[in-house]
Amino acid sequence: MLLPFDIIYMIRDYLPWKYRTQLISKDWLDGALQKRVRLTKWKSKVRLFSYMRAFGPCFARRSWHSLCITLHLHKRARNKHYRLTWKAAAQRFFEKRCKGCGCHTRSNVLGWPICTQCRHDVSLKECYMVSVGTAVSMGIPKRILRTIPYHPSGQGYHLRFWKDIQAKLV
Repeated sequence: MLLPFDIIYMIRDYLPWKYRTQLISKDWLDGALQKRVRLTKWKSKVRLFSYMRAFGPCFARRSWHSLCITLHLHKRARNKHYRLTWKAAAQRFFEKRCKGCGCHTRSNVLGWPICTQCRHDVSLKECYMVSVGTAVSMGIPKRILRTIPYHPSGQGYHLRFWKDIQAKLV
């Protein structure tokens, strides 16, 4: 026996933001973004920014200006055509922030801005990096490690993303 969609949508309204805005279908996401939500966590800000880039600000029912106000940005930035836009300000904001925690960082790890704390945080799956010694002690063969690109850290370690190592093992 299946539940009617009206009841499913009512249940969805009581779910947390994380589960309510998971991309199941475009209609599901459209209904979830109808309500105005106060974005307080870094992951929810990144999620809304990616949805606005993918589907446009009309779909998310939020303008680039309102997203910039949420991010505490009060000046527009110039885009590649040298026009002042709020979208360029939001893009520049996310380019200079760590992908894991959202702190300001100048590091560039294989094209991603990731701070040193997030590189060693096991709970962040996309940012966690291990050294060669740690990977070998976990039982990863060196022939697999040679095929994965590494990031040279300041202390002489060659750090590799753990997700890349797991993908090569499978």
